[in-house]
Amino acid sequence: MGKKVGFFLIIIISVYLNFNTLAKTMISKNYNETKLLMPKMYFVNEGYIYYVSENDGLIYKVRVDGKDKKQITKDRVFTDGMLLSGMIMDGKFIYYINESDKNRLYRINRDGTGKICIAKRSLDISDGFYLLNGYIYYFSGFNFFKISIDGKEMKLTYREREICQMYFNSFKKILYNNYIYFLQRDGIYKIKIDGTNKCKVVSGGIYDFKVVNSSVFYINEKDLCLYKDGKKIVNNRILKDTGYEWIGNFDISNEYIYYTNADDDMKIYKMKIDTKEKSIIGVKAASFKVNGNIYYIDSVDRTGLYNTDLNGKKNYEIAKGQLLYIYEVDNDLIFYSTYPEDENDFYLGRCFVVQKNGKTAFELN
Repeated sequence: MGKKVGFFLIIIISVYLNFNTLAKTMISKNYNETKLLMPKMYFVNEGYIYYVSENDGLIYKVRVDGKDKKQITKDRVFTDGMLLSGMIMDGKFIYYINESDKNRLYRINRDGTGKICIAKRSLDISDGFYLLNGYIYYFSGFNFFKISIDGKEMKLTYREREICQMYFNSFKKILYNNYIYFLQRDGIYKIKIDGTNKCKVVSGGIYDFKVVNSSVFYINEKDLCLYKDGKKIVNNRILKDTGYEWIGNFDISNEYIYYTNADDDMKIYKMKIDTKEKSIIGVKAASFKVNGNIYYIDSVDRTGLYNTDLNGKKNYEIAKGQLLYIYEVDNDLIFYSTYPEDENDFYLGRCFVVQKNGKTAFELN
């Protein structure tokens, strides 16, 4: 995974990793309340992790303590060779792109029964479908299609086609306050979930973005600094090009922005959004997430996953390895990756799960 992959790594991870506290409005345990669901490698539901194995491409479930692993499908899921996946899980079913059957769309019960093919066409890309308001939209043969969860084909409206056009041409999508925000090559757009009020909110090249209180926070591609609604709010670079990859990121929690300072040896800083008062957390991070505490991978040798409080005190190690990226913190679980075994492989690494206390860690294999 050479330098060429660095930018793509950030974008690809961002496509589905933004299921933090800001984006969890996308997912509801009640199927009837689900608004928008997008493909991921894994979903957590009722004490189990449902995931696509990197070893064989099959879907499994395992208890959050790593026990009671069970195979859900005999079909390989199309993942495009990366941790992106063609799997979505709602409150009732698992939907997946079946690589074993020409990349057609299938539905199966969470216990592995009731498998049916719900779309006869072959889907084009790994995130080539999504669920919106109880319907499935997918991309095939350079066209957009809409079906019910039972596979009944529906006619797309102009507004639905508008959302499809945005969705399937975007690097990252976030649902916030009934608007879907899309990161495209020329900036960030938003459109109402009913397909109305489309507008461009930020112009230019963007590495990553988040939405809080209807404001868009993002890393500008030109100077790698942090911006809010078109105005620079942090003067230092957030990301660092190591020559091998890009490291660093930012997160937002409780009216504070936490970010890596690439001009100060990758130390984490925090800034109050309203007053812009800054302070140094001090720990050095290649990747981190804020969820009550700060969970980070050290930027020195990338061999430790740590937990520290919001002031950089009470720092302790959770896990070891050749660590790559923290995907998300979901309740008591931290999802993270290690480097691929072959550095020439165009992969995002091997995915692991560890409890916040570090007592249980296992690979999603």
